[in-house]
Amino acid sequence: MTIPAEIKVLAVVVVRDGQLPAGADETAAEAGGAALVVGPGSREAAGRLGSATRLWALERSSVAPAALASALAPVLSEVDMVLLPASPDGRDLAPRLAVVLGRPLLAGAVRCAPEEVEVTRLGDRLSVRVGVDGPVGVTLPPGGRGAPGAGGGAPAHPRALGPAGRRLRRWRDAWGTQPCGARVPAA
Repeated sequence: MTIPAEIKVLAVVVVRDGQLPAGADETAAEAGGAALVVGPGSREAAGRLGSATRLWALERSSVAPAALASALAPVLSEVDMVLLPASPDGRDLAPRLAVVLGRPLLAGAVRCAPEEVEVTRLGDRLSVRVGVDGPVGVTLPPGGRGAPGAGGGAPAHPRALGPAGRRLRRWRDAWGTQPCGARVPAA
């Protein structure tokens, strides 16, 4: 299986017994409708992924994270931004994929764009925009965005920085990067 070179953002959705996890539609929508559905019953589940406009299904009997990451690495190596729903399987697979693909992982994103990912921290009290200048893996918590036609929530907006945010800004000004190695645009 190969993903076309023009696909730069792709949702990877792990299914079990043909059941889509929470956040699958939102993740596919955030990826511009491009999605790879993998696991037992992936073809059946792919048919129910309403926000996907370009679909690939990979039928696998096992979704053990380490083996799945190794199997998906050649397929995803040319995709710049790999999005996964922060469902149990997505949270297990994401760090393993990041290591196998040699890219940073931005967990807990509420918005993704080719040049920037917005993540929340401190129980959603702090919104941080992280600049992206290379391939990256991203997890998206379910319910943070609305899939088209789902009437879900809007993306988070930056909030005023509290004491922790000021410390983060001082740390960023001193070092210029986030701990994951991604650059942070100046505020």
